[in-house]
Amino acid sequence: MAGMVDYDPALTYLSGRGTSALALHGLPVTVDPRGQSSEQWGFSGTGWHVSGEVASLRLLPGDYVLTTGSVAGQGVVAVTPAGIFDYDPALTYLTGWGTSALALHGLPVTVDPRGQSSRPWALSATGWLAPGEVASLRLLPGDYWLWAGGISWQGTVTVTRTGTFEYDSALTYLSGWGTSALALHGLPVTVDPRGQSSQSWALTATGWLDSGEVASLRLLPRSSTVRVRV
Repeated sequence: MAGMVDYDPALTYLSGRGTSALALHGLPVTVDPRGQSSEQWGFSGTGWHVSGEVASLRLLPGDYVLTTGSVAGQGVVAVTPAGIFDYDPALTYLTGWGTSALALHGLPVTVDPRGQSSRPWALSATGWLAPGEVASLRLLPGDYWLWAGGISWQGTVTVTRTGTFEYDSALTYLSGWGTSALALHGLPVTVDPRGQSSQSWALTATGWLDSGEVASLRLLPRSSTVRVRV
């Protein structure tokens, strides 16, 4: 009949057949992201979700691209017409195949930032982390940007599907290629602030330093802003 909705009755997630009003009813599924360290995650089209809680979603059948933080393309999972998850068994960091409950399990890695002088640091999606201790993280495979303090993009490191780090060999201030333990080694520099009258000074991300002495620092490559306390 003209102006009426028609579709295959097998599409049980739709209603309104034979009327002029179609309604979409996503299939109920859950995603538990708590086994990984990124602050937020998402499926294509669903928006961002916080990683600290199980998400109850209603999804239409189809393929969804998994993303954590700013790291895209960390696997494609399908929601079947029966409301269960299906994905490549090679995605060993996921569990829940054949059920309506998907869970994310980041691969265990460590990052040792103690060889550089910037205060907070991060890999894309982890949030800022303390510089004085080794960070134990659980990350999904993908490419991560390295940040030190307010200085963006100091290199890209890849977490492989086997849970090891890879990066460009030109990034000589990193070590740990091919292992699950990454370390940051700032390049040694000195700054002599004694030729000016401010009591303290700083470079981006170093924190305030005493103007009465030469500072020996280990910095990752990138432009820094000099600040003096007035």
